[in-house]
Amino acid sequence: MLPDAWSAAAPVVAGLVLGLGILALRWARRRRLAEGRERATPLEPSARQSLARHSAVYRRMPAELRAELEPAIRGFLGRVEFIGCGGLAVTTPMRLVVAMHAALLTRRIGIGAFGRLYSVLIYPDEFVVEQRIEDEDTGLVTEGTEVLSGQTIDTDRVIISWRDVMEAENADGPYNVIAHELAHYLDHAWGGALSSPESQSEWHDTLAAEHQALIDAVDRGEETLIDPYGAEDSAEFFCVATETLLEAPRELLQQHPQLYAQLSRFYGLDPARWPDPAPAAAPARPQ
Repeated sequence: MLPDAWSAAAPVVAGLVLGLGILALRWARRRRLAEGRERATPLEPSARQSLARHSAVYRRMPAELRAELEPAIRGFLGRVEFIGCGGLAVTTPMRLVVAMHAALLTRRIGIGAFGRLYSVLIYPDEFVVEQRIEDEDTGLVTEGTEVLSGQTIDTDRVIISWRDVMEAENADGPYNVIAHELAHYLDHAWGGALSSPESQSEWHDTLAAEHQALIDAVDRGEETLIDPYGAEDSAEFFCVATETLLEAPRELLQQHPQLYAQLSRFYGLDPARWPDPAPAAAPARPQ
């Protein structure tokens, strides 16, 4: 009885599955088209004004580059979840500034490089994380806590301190915590291949030589354009070099021309030749 019943029902079930499959394909196609139209839509004037108010990097960009990045900014905003931590309410300017940096750093390789990024967590200030460090030689494990301004967890989450973002323009040297953490993400997405000193290429040879030069300068107690934190390891060097490219591009070109050339080629950016940044707009007075 059961085989006979199934035989009779099979054509109906097959037709239902086929129909649902066609509907699903049509729905997915409509969704892709809607997302494409949304992403191609220019940013609203208020969004551009917000970016100009909150980001010196954006203010320094040529107008044509700003316009070019808008679809990628929209795509990032439409897919990545933003989460406020420590009582912080995430605002539209926060989302825009993070998305703008993501679009900028993937100008050449495409915003799809952030395809696996699930969320961006924003704290109002530095945050505390648990640390567990194992010494490779002795096997000794040290546990404790560390205060951070940013962190990238594999390719799932990026965490940043908004206070550090806002104070970047008043920092002693090139400092951009968003660019730093997004560079970590890109390195993680490539399995560490971007910063690995073991690879053989002009890119890796240049980064390895510049990293060693930074280590030597730090050991000599010299002041350096590139944050001394980059001497920690090759991954941190790649990230602080990325910060320097955006925050002090002319100085980087002058002092480290080969490094500038490699970073400029990778990111598809030439910020040393961008115009001087316009001053930030003064906050509107309360009515």
